[in-house]
Amino acid sequence: MDSTLLLSAQNVSKSYEASVSSSRLFFEALFGVRGNRDSVDALKPMNVDIHRGSSVGILGRNGAGKSTLLSILAGHIPPSSGTVTKYGRVAALVGIGQHFNINESGRYNAAQFCRIQGVTGGEAKEMIARIEEFAEIGSFFDRPVKTYSSGMRARLSFSCATFVNADLIIVDEVLAVGDAEFRSKCYGHIESSIDAGQTYILVSHSPAIIGNYCSRALVLKEGQLVFDGDPLGGMQAYENIVSVIARRKRSNADLMAMRIASANGAAAESGVQINSVRFDADTLLKDAPTEETSGEVTETAQGNKVLLTASETPATLTIRLTVDTDIPVPRVAAAWRNSKGIVVAANATVLKQSAWKAGESYDIVFSFTPRFVVGAYLLRFTIADYSEGRKDLLLEKEGLLEVHVIDGYRAGLVDLGFSAECRQVSRNNFKEV
Repeated sequence: MDSTLLLSAQNVSKSYEASVSSSRLFFEALFGVRGNRDSVDALKPMNVDIHRGSSVGILGRNGAGKSTLLSILAGHIPPSSGTVTKYGRVAALVGIGQHFNINESGRYNAAQFCRIQGVTGGEAKEMIARIEEFAEIGSFFDRPVKTYSSGMRARLSFSCATFVNADLIIVDEVLAVGDAEFRSKCYGHIESSIDAGQTYILVSHSPAIIGNYCSRALVLKEGQLVFDGDPLGGMQAYENIVSVIARRKRSNADLMAMRIASANGAAAESGVQINSVRFDADTLLKDAPTEETSGEVTETAQGNKVLLTASETPATLTIRLTVDTDIPVPRVAAAWRNSKGIVVAANATVLKQSAWKAGESYDIVFSFTPRFVVGAYLLRFTIADYSEGRKDLLLEKEGLLEVHVIDGYRAGLVDLGFSAECRQVSRNNFKEV
């Protein structure tokens, strides 16, 4: 067995019986019979292994099965099939105060949490003190949990889950509750813990958080594991799932037209076709292998890599497109997202020129200074029609171009012209305030 393995879930799934009407329940109770029940698959069979020192992020829309999977991994609910084997101590934060005794104090619940994790004696006292200090709820720590606000429960829950000596810490998306200062404090603690070798499983609806703190991403869709790999690929898989959701309510006629277009092989994003994408910069590495570093990308070869070094010389990004339908008020938007999912720069504007005409081709030219930090960046590009006082999304491309900066700034997200100087203060001019 792999010595780094902390948790292994093999072929785990979860099904629930569908609800039945009260009249049927009454009939079954009256005659002492029980009919067949339909089942709902909350989680379809999947395999998940967690290794020591890794940080795993789980992405998925509401109802995708994230919390069900976490509850199974934490041991809170049994799987309908499969097995979960743990090779270390697991601490789970699934739901805000879900397992607290609300009639007892925060201190009592912290002590109970320590006992459940096998922490006793002097070690438990030390842990409780650290939990109290981090939670920062003052005298409420000795008051019943039922008197807490949701934010205070989140503080206590997070502190209990992360300040016991667990080999694996599971954190559901509960940090959305509470003030911004505490959320920042929590994420800072998670980051420092991961750097120190702590193993985490994190759930979030924010791809940026998964990209920023995790070394591996799992993506769930309708109870099924659809991606297991690097965070950048996970964020793209999640974006693909989200992008199929209609950005506005469409009429039945609109939906039927989209279905017909799809059946005929036409693009659902009707109205605009991208012909080419060109990236021009003085520091573009044109001598590198053409198939990986070409500055030009066609629609059929999206995702080609461009290599360059950061520069103070302006660069241009040219997107050539053909319009198949009139667009009265076109708006284009582009954004650079780094490998952690964070948008580092964006541009969105309603074009001041006349409307786009069907059958015509246009070049969209973005100019910018490539003051990039070393790393990988993906281009997101959208086109919408803002006529009639509404936004009609016509085209959305995630990862249209991939830029790899091999030499550039070494820290930070943006160039603020950040500088510092030291000035000596003369004792003759110094006055105490």
